[in-house]
Amino acid sequence: MKFDVKKGNVAALLPIGVFLVLYLGLGVLFEYGMGISMGFYNIPIVVIFLIALLVACFQNRKLPFDDKLVVMGRGIGDKTIVTMILIFMAAGVFVGTVGRDSAESVAYLMLSIIPAEFSVAVLFVVSCFVSISMGTSVGTITLITPIAVAVSAASGFSLPLCVGSVMGG
Repeated sequence: MKFDVKKGNVAALLPIGVFLVLYLGLGVLFEYGMGISMGFYNIPIVVIFLIALLVACFQNRKLPFDDKLVVMGRGIGDKTIVTMILIFMAAGVFVGTVGRDSAESVAYLMLSIIPAEFSVAVLFVVSCFVSISMGTSVGTITLITPIAVAVSAASGFSLPLCVGSVMGG
């Protein structure tokens, strides 16, 4: 009886290596090279994970990107989980790039255009349009919830009502 044995490829470990080198390298650089206290906590780990994921996606050029999502989905359990993770990582990169004050700016802009008593309804309608255009409720919630929190703080509406209007949309 003969078994078919596939030989492993060391290149398959490249994404893990990229993640470890970037995470540990930046952590050591921040902590000891630049003297930033708690340097490992200042590392944008979502961005580093996204870079490692992109390295993994670029490894096999023969396989289309949709098939790569299917392969990653089988490893995680479901293709929709991979999509959700990518949306959360993209939202994390967006918040890291633009800053946390951007949601507050959007909320004040919204409240300067429309009366405050309609802000919850506008959040609901905007969430409806965004979820239809994006095709994902998780992406909509990730994108609009920070704005809803800022609208709640600025308008006086309760936080559960504002977030609920986003989740309902």
